[in-house]
Amino acid sequence: MTMTSFIGIPLTPIHIGDGTELAPENFKIDGDDLVRFDAAAVLAAMPAQAQARFLQALDGGRLKEAQAELHKGVTPQHHLERVAVGPASLAELKVAVEDPLVRNRRTGAASPFIRTGGRPYVPGSSIKGALRTALVNALAHDADHIGGVGSEMEKEIRKLRDNPKATGSVSNRLQELAFDCPKGKTERDPLRWLAVSDGLLPARATRFDKVSVGWKDGKAPKTQLHVERLWSCADGKGAQIAAFPISITVADGGHQQAARDKDKYKDKTPVATLDLDEVLNAVHAFHERRWQAELDRFFGGHKDWLQRRRADVERALRRRIGVNEKLILMRVGRFGHFESKSVDDWRRGWQATPKPGRHVEQGTTRAVLEIGEHPLPFGWLLLCQETPEVRDWLSQRSPAAAPARSPSAQGTPGAPTAAPVPARRAFLGEEEVAIENKKGSEILVRFIGTSDTEWVAAEEITYR
Repeated sequence: MTMTSFIGIPLTPIHIGDGTELAPENFKIDGDDLVRFDAAAVLAAMPAQAQARFLQALDGGRLKEAQAELHKGVTPQHHLERVAVGPASLAELKVAVEDPLVRNRRTGAASPFIRTGGRPYVPGSSIKGALRTALVNALAHDADHIGGVGSEMEKEIRKLRDNPKATGSVSNRLQELAFDCPKGKTERDPLRWLAVSDGLLPARATRFDKVSVGWKDGKAPKTQLHVERLWSCADGKGAQIAAFPISITVADGGHQQAARDKDKYKDKTPVATLDLDEVLNAVHAFHERRWQAELDRFFGGHKDWLQRRRADVERALRRRIGVNEKLILMRVGRFGHFESKSVDDWRRGWQATPKPGRHVEQGTTRAVLEIGEHPLPFGWLLLCQETPEVRDWLSQRSPAAAPARSPSAQGTPGAPTAAPVPARRAFLGEEEVAIENKKGSEILVRFIGTSDTEWVAAEEITYR
């Protein structure tokens, strides 16, 4: 087995939920933070009179009064976690806390990030799902692999005329054809040879923000819900980045062949040899097309800004891993939209409205996070090989490296620990630089930590 270490770098906000929504009886708003607490522990610690008032209000259907009584009993000892809340979400979540009935309305619903042991993480299965889709896409279009699957898939797609919502069975059939994996023979799945670790996130890696739906035809966005998402490169220059380590392990080619040789009837092992480089090339090519198509279709006026944000980060990474090393683009999590989870040429998304519904190859909306002047798409992730230089650069941008927000004496967040105000530093994109010389409108910069220099236009330099 060969294990390769990567760092996952959120290019845009990412939300991977666990299917639940936070109930107001389990959180409160404290300053600019959402504080999760243990309601059972709060009730157990309440004085008898407070417990009686809570139960009387609950029995009488006075939910607002009962919730207020519960929240009064919350002390720092009951706090499970403190998560930042963005300005757009803060007002609506406050209403949800103050009025328990608001949970029956879409506004005020708060979806947490998936956790293990109380800590947010990126499941390896999310990464592997993106690998699977891209590999199916590549093999389904490789005539040398199995002679192509076009004619068989046309038959499958014709079946959708009679049962238009049966896209799942068509998807399964496409995977069977691409992987040469007969129905029910999961042991023939070539991704058996590949495992992806979970990615544990740094402290303070997330924030609750409001998701809006952006329309291709320019309709005004509308609120959908509030989600806990990862800090990303697209949050702005100098923003925190919730990067995380993951590893991808693949069985060596010799091991794969030995397993096939031992398979007497050739029906319990994958036919094709799985090569990590080929998989990663397929993943990047597939998602690069999706990235470009999405920006062209939905982010016209903001496309150049999003491209620059990506270019800045990639330039900083390539200075640390080498210009010829791979940076893998992929999409994970919720709000990735069906185009990123389906195969080229046979993409058939079911659009229920307007009635009676229809199949489409592209959606008409995007879920976006509006930060400042720019709407941000969800789910875009860069995989970069792990090196000490990359780790060091990202550690300086980690949310865990930011000054901790501490509650004041009243329990509301105070300012970060006081420190001397540092002099402003110069940056070229995401790279800190030293100004070495100036000539007219051009500046000679030296990249910090190296002897490399470069002449650049003065307007390319920012100061923080």
